[in-house]
Amino acid sequence: MSGSFPFLRLPLELREAIYGLYFNPADRLRPHMRGGGQYKFEFDLLRTNKQIYYEALTVFRRENVFIRIETPWAETGTTSSIFAFPIKPPALFTIPSDMLWSVK
Repeated sequence: MSGSFPFLRLPLELREAIYGLYFNPADRLRPHMRGGGQYKFEFDLLRTNKQIYYEALTVFRRENVFIRIETPWAETGTTSSIFAFPIKPPALFTIPSDMLWSVK
């Protein structure tokens, strides 16, 4: 068998399922030695062509919502990003205002 696979001939629903697997956050978590972790996504797929770029980016943004929580460390005077994690849109939640604080 020679040549390339005709990926763009697949129905959009199948291509979107493949993009969803490609951008699966559970496979992209790199644990941090102090706890938490960081997600490392590969975006080389988006460089393939304009059609794949728009389709894959749409799935990536639809499937993941990213939250970044920064924790101030008083002893160093710096802010550290300990947690950055994606959540699925149906699991969105709100944090009560009494649980939020600001350190100046």
